[in-house]
Amino acid sequence: MTNTTKELVSYLTQKKIKIDYTIVSAYSYSILKCGTKLDADIIFEYFISEPFKFQYIYLLSILEKWGDMVYAEKIFDAHLKNDRLINPEHPEVLELLGKLNYSRVEPVLIHYAFNAKTNYYAHKYAVLGLLNFDCKKIENLIREKITATFDKGFFEDEFTPALVCKLANRKDVLLKLYKSGRTQCSSDCNSGIILGLSLCGKEGLQYFWDVIYNDFWEASNTGTGNVWYVYQGLINLNISISELYLDIKNKTNLIEQKNAVEVLLELIDIKISDQYSNVKLESFTDLYSKLFSWETENRSNNVVDLAQKFGLENKAYELEKLIEFQVREEILLKNYLY
Repeated sequence: MTNTTKELVSYLTQKKIKIDYTIVSAYSYSILKCGTKLDADIIFEYFISEPFKFQYIYLLSILEKWGDMVYAEKIFDAHLKNDRLINPEHPEVLELLGKLNYSRVEPVLIHYAFNAKTNYYAHKYAVLGLLNFDCKKIENLIREKITATFDKGFFEDEFTPALVCKLANRKDVLLKLYKSGRTQCSSDCNSGIILGLSLCGKEGLQYFWDVIYNDFWEASNTGTGNVWYVYQGLINLNISISELYLDIKNKTNLIEQKNAVEVLLELIDIKISDQYSNVKLESFTDLYSKLFSWETENRSNNVVDLAQKFGLENKAYELEKLIEFQVREEILLKNYLY
């Protein structure tokens, strides 16, 4: 067990201080990087003893990384009764139980994903949990619910379209979903469409590229969370940020290029702050070399120059400095992790 784990539990159990979630997040990051199953067991014991404390959301990635059926059963029993959430203000466990492939939660997820009375967050986390099951027995229901979103500017069940990937014959539905997202759906509720396109592999790839280049999607929007699901989409489709950069760099349409550069810079920002993703398509060292290194001693021709075309060079410079710190950490950690 790491000292970090001991310190985190000590910090969380102190009664005389106000919990700072930035500090909790930093501790969790350290455990994810350097911890083991033993650390996760200690965190789990704290988590299960205080199942409805707000700060637990910062611990879920630790439980996901090392979780097993023992974890899942205890979490289920602590958070659900009669297949319903005991505390509706803590729906994030629905996604966690789905990721742990705990079969008892599947009917619970179906209920919260498709019940019209479900609140936004319970719906969201239920759908994200269902993505981890085959969903064959509810294919018709999924098709019906996705079809109901077509050509709507706004709909409350925002993440239902993500389940398009669960349809065996989805070509026509996928095309209509893409067209609806490109022409009708507000950027306030298109995150599920973006995620769904990326989860359909080659069938959704051409549509996903359009999300990045077409400004109707507002894919760089951080307020709606759209850009986070573009980031997830890159992971789902195994596209590195470096590959995306090269594709954008070669674009000749300036409007499309500008839209994509805005998205690219936000994606870099997310990667820098993404403490919890277990999937890394490229190292920070590689990312820095491919995006920020100079072409020659006298010519940069890098992402800063590309950003400068659209008045975004300050953002690019800021990201460069932040990635430099990540490169240093990455190299330092090699002394302990490899």
